[in-house]
Amino acid sequence: MTLTRREFLAAAAATGLAPTMGHAAGYPSQELTWLIYQAPGGTVDVSTRMLQPHLEAAGFKVKLEYAVGASGRIARNKLFAAKPDGYMLMTEVAPGTVVDELVYSVPYKVDSFEPVFGWANTGFQYCVRSESPIQTFADFVAETKRRRVTVASIGRGGAHHLHIVAMRKRLGLNFDIVHFEGASPAYAALLGGHVDVGGGGPASGKRQASDRLRFLGLTADKREFPLLDIPTLKEQGFDVPAVNQFFFASTSPGVPADRLAILTKTFKEIVAKPDFVKRMEDLGNAVTPLTPEEIKAEHGRHRALILEFKEDLKR
Repeated sequence: MTLTRREFLAAAAATGLAPTMGHAAGYPSQELTWLIYQAPGGTVDVSTRMLQPHLEAAGFKVKLEYAVGASGRIARNKLFAAKPDGYMLMTEVAPGTVVDELVYSVPYKVDSFEPVFGWANTGFQYCVRSESPIQTFADFVAETKRRRVTVASIGRGGAHHLHIVAMRKRLGLNFDIVHFEGASPAYAALLGGHVDVGGGGPASGKRQASDRLRFLGLTADKREFPLLDIPTLKEQGFDVPAVNQFFFASTSPGVPADRLAILTKTFKEIVAKPDFVKRMEDLGNAVTPLTPEEIKAEHGRHRALILEFKEDLKR
């Protein structure tokens, strides 16, 4: 069997046989642009900024660039059109790209991008203002039968939106969804009384909490750090499919295998650093290393659920 150059370099990198590829290729030799598609303050922004100095210490000069809007499609279009040279990255949150491919008219597919490495895999929580008459998730369900309730989403077409529409359909609820570009503006709207129910990752909820929020339930199959005292929806008797979001870096199509291997190796080493793990945990984020192969497998698991609720995601 004859291997292509790309296949040979990928195999060599995986086995550690490719010597000093970065020096041989002269990579990196210029500034790397790192796209962030959600507003400052959420886990996308926070985790990227925590990774940035480690990446710079590894020899990558990094410029962070916000490309906010359309639940990541603005950033993904920019990444899709980038030169295949490994000098543009994006902090991605799945299953956003799979939703784009199946629901929206976009020029790319999930397989168009190269996953580099991931650092978190988490579900969501639902919450209300501390003074809300909604005390429990059961109260929320009952309230939707009495009046038109509003629920904040942290991004149209993202994992949170997918869970909201799955919950609404599986439980037969009637409420309106209000979309925001990230967790920070969604929490601001909730705390300002502009929506009835909000949510986001357990970590972002914990950072917001103090005395201002009451958590109604977690969406994953089991309780999650840092909200281990909050029961899951399943524990409370509500059968809603879990939709986890996972955070990872991706780069543009066609990046040479040797450069991609350098990026993957660098991120893998950073995510394993005790000081990075501790800082993430201090902010309420449990670190879950995700290889490119694991990221691709997670994409496949999301696909069936997205197809089930495809029409709901369009609305």
